[in-house]
Amino acid sequence: MALWGEGVASGRARTRGQSGHHMALRVIDAPDKKRFEVYDGEELAGFLDYRLRGDDIALLHTEVDERFNGRGIGSRLVREALDASRDTGLGALPYCPFIRDWINRHPDYLDMVPEHRRAEFDLNADAGVRRD
Repeated sequence: MALWGEGVASGRARTRGQSGHHMALRVIDAPDKKRFEVYDGEELAGFLDYRLRGDDIALLHTEVDERFNGRGIGSRLVREALDASRDTGLGALPYCPFIRDWINRHPDYLDMVPEHRRAEFDLNADAGVRRD
């Protein structure tokens, strides 16, 4: 099941990188690969592996090519994957440490993790403190 429809981009295509230059970022759901992919122009910059588990999406691994480090691409990828999951009514199971840390810094996404599973991922009421 594609969260946005197979190969459909998120629609938010431009952002400004830390160095001030524009990057044409595009995040797509690639359900055949069971992952979200982020592209800078036509170049694959990173991906987020997932598995659908009933009413939840298990977020397993996030990876950004080292050439793209320091530009916020991993954060963009996580945000858009979580937004797509929320839009389709899925709960999030953040097995990936990067995603757990990201949710801890963005309390508006904590509600996506089923309350009875938050302790398993070291997420709790204290996770609502934004630190970035």
